[in-house]
Amino acid sequence: MSTESLSDLVVERVGFGIFVLDRDMNVLMWNRFMQDHSGLPAEQVVGKSLFTHFPELPRVWLSRKIESVFQLVSFAFSSWEQRPYLFRFDHDRPITGGVDFMQQDCTFMPLTRNREVVAVCVTISDVTHVSIVQREREEAVAKLQEYADRDGLTGIANRRYFESRLRDEYTRWTRYGGDLSVLLFDLDHFKKIND
Repeated sequence: MSTESLSDLVVERVGFGIFVLDRDMNVLMWNRFMQDHSGLPAEQVVGKSLFTHFPELPRVWLSRKIESVFQLVSFAFSSWEQRPYLFRFDHDRPITGGVDFMQQDCTFMPLTRNREVVAVCVTISDVTHVSIVQREREEAVAKLQEYADRDGLTGIANRRYFESRLRDEYTRWTRYGGDLSVLLFDLDHFKKIND
């Protein structure tokens, strides 16, 4: 088996999206991942503008990204944290995921010949699971913070929360000036009320 046919096989079977664009945003290559997730075979997409079949793509942003790769002859990246997805592909956690579309990391790689960029290879990685886990972790940390700042029985802000807010307000007052007041109440026999 020739090296070229092995390369083609790898590109077709790899577990992430690969497509290649020229400077006019015409598709030069479209791998199996892209075909499977978009529902469009390579024969239908290759040779046409990417926006022909995907008018919902962020045209201005994507065009600038591709043009920067052509001009700078260097890689460019986009994380799901900056832009959750490029293509509106379905993901494999429609019920438990909490996201509408597959979360994607994108890499924009210059393809050069004689030090000149002739095309840009874009890879799409499915990072839906990573994004869901990170969101769940952030929600758990926020809940823990809330539990740490509130009394478990009454739900009233506790001393730790008061001290934190007082510190924030004092810092703001020292920076911007103005009036600052603190009002304290001392409830006698609060345990009886609480019980």
